[in-house]
Amino acid sequence: MRVTRRTAQALPLILPAIVLVSLFLAAIAPRALARYDYRQLVASATRFEAPSQAHWLGVDGLRRDVLSRMVWAARATLGIAVLSVLAGLAGGSLLGLPAGFLKGRSAFALQRLIDLLLTFPPLLFGLMVVAALGSSYPNLVLAIGIGLAARFARVIRNLVVTVASLEYIEGARALGASDVRVVLAHIVPNIAGTVGIVATLYLGNAIRVEAALSFLGLGIRPPMPSWGSMVREGMDYLWQAAWLVVFPGLAIMLAVMCFNLLGDTLRDYLDPRLK
Repeated sequence: MRVTRRTAQALPLILPAIVLVSLFLAAIAPRALARYDYRQLVASATRFEAPSQAHWLGVDGLRRDVLSRMVWAARATLGIAVLSVLAGLAGGSLLGLPAGFLKGRSAFALQRLIDLLLTFPPLLFGLMVVAALGSSYPNLVLAIGIGLAARFARVIRNLVVTVASLEYIEGARALGASDVRVVLAHIVPNIAGTVGIVATLYLGNAIRVEAALSFLGLGIRPPMPSWGSMVREGMDYLWQAAWLVVFPGLAIMLAVMCFNLLGDTLRDYLDPRLK
């Protein structure tokens, strides 16, 4: 009975982890998992062929295998999401750490800058950056990363303020530790776990923003597919071949849901106040 209860409690962590590992394997090794290349026209297939044993998720209007394109699209979508979250984490750390640790006018100016950036949704940042610089892989990473940097900065700043007020920080200062050493040796290790959980949650947000930009035609340029661009391409044939929209949409929903569920579960496991 105890094993069954523990297994049931671990399911919210195990199931999304399995799904996400599978998606990342598809992104890392699409050639090993996809039967066709994303540009390959299947001569034996017909236009808008429905899902079958030969083509599990059907065929699009150019006779391309939808399952193979979704596997290749995982590389673009997940790659942009991961890199943009890392970029947002780097930018948020540069703003959040000094904003929470410093005092006086410097901290006030950084806090107001963070508040200003928070007034812009990540999608709006993405639209502005991509419209100004063009739609390319680095620009998408930059656009989404800037939108997430303010969110990271707010979280990191609040964590730093909390940790910096603890007694052992005062003890380290009393022993002569410099501000840089206090931040790097004492504050950063104590907030790293919480920031990592927040990053997991923001991965789902990054996927949604990338999918929205791709749906608007501002994402990865063809012929490289992404889940959002596949949904956009399938909208013109929604009533003729609904699977062109349904399956990429389900992939986006599943990835976002798994990242959110994984982040919430990790928070419940690692937060000592909830034990």
